[in-house]
Amino acid sequence: MKFSQISDACVKCGKCIPVCTIHEENRDEITSPRGFLDLLTAYKEGSLELDKEAKKVFESCFLCTNCVEVCPSKLRVDNAIEEVRYDIAKKFGIAWYKKLIFFFLRRRKILDLVAKLGYVFQSCAFKIQNENENTGMKARFSMPFVKKGRLLTSFNKKSFLNSNPKFINNDGEKTIGFFVGCLANYFYIDTANAVLKITKELKINVDLMKEQVCCGAPQFFTGDFKSVEVLAKKNIEYFEKKLEKLDAIIVPEATCSAMLKIDYEHFFIMQ
Repeated sequence: MKFSQISDACVKCGKCIPVCTIHEENRDEITSPRGFLDLLTAYKEGSLELDKEAKKVFESCFLCTNCVEVCPSKLRVDNAIEEVRYDIAKKFGIAWYKKLIFFFLRRRKILDLVAKLGYVFQSCAFKIQNENENTGMKARFSMPFVKKGRLLTSFNKKSFLNSNPKFINNDGEKTIGFFVGCLANYFYIDTANAVLKITKELKINVDLMKEQVCCGAPQFFTGDFKSVEVLAKKNIEYFEKKLEKLDAIIVPEATCSAMLKIDYEHFFIMQ
């Protein structure tokens, strides 16, 4: 990607400023989309060092793509930041707890075991808000990856994929594949179950595609491209086998959907 061309194409109209969540918080031109572009170009041209301050700025973007949507030229600020985060990961490494999470996300069976242990022992580290309903939990003590007072969804006794058969026959003429995603599989199971209720009402058969793996979004946004390549290739090969018997693949998570439909293509173009 030629960062200078993107930066030169930006006319500094300011339409991206009101929709940028980071700028709304910081009120700083440096952490605005057009500020990001100038800094990214300076870094790629060698006039800005990728130090801890620059790292902090580049990692502050949520990659929500609000700026891309309103930009008259549709400048892909998000793609530029994603590429720089790969450089950040190479220079500074990836935090130990992120490495641990990524290790689990690449290994479904181990993650299933961790989720079960999490369900059993979650009350030791977290305070459950409501024992009868999955209304979330809060950390009992300081954790490196959990903001103080943040409400997290609690673990479930069993994952969605492990709670249902491989194929659900609703006596329909159409069959969909269901890419549930990691969050809906382990935490937001009600969302996944809601999809099954809808397909039952519509008489659409469901293939749960149980050999699916993590879409790779967390790894991609962190710069762990090695993991992304492994996961993306596994999913693509699996989809190719399944698509012959499916009318469509449904993805209930927006992040997973964007990763599969948009970011996979961008990732392999970058390679």
